[in-house]
Amino acid sequence: MKIKGTIGSKEVIILVDSGATHNFLSFHLVQQLALPLTTTTSYGVMMGIGISMKGKGICRGVCISM
Repeated sequence: MKIKGTIGSKEVIILVDSGATHNFLSFHLVQQLALPLTTTTSYGVMMGIGISMKGKGICRGVCISM
């Protein structure tokens, strides 16, 4: 499912995947909004289609409005 939302004043497109284990943001968006990023060495996200993606870190406390 595709939903419009905002992070701060930035409009974003939110893709809802009911089979995913975690939420994630594009790294480009994290850099663009200067969101706080705690780097991790082994953080992965299991997508609903069965693919595992490796993340660069965790952004804690990000408020997303839908």
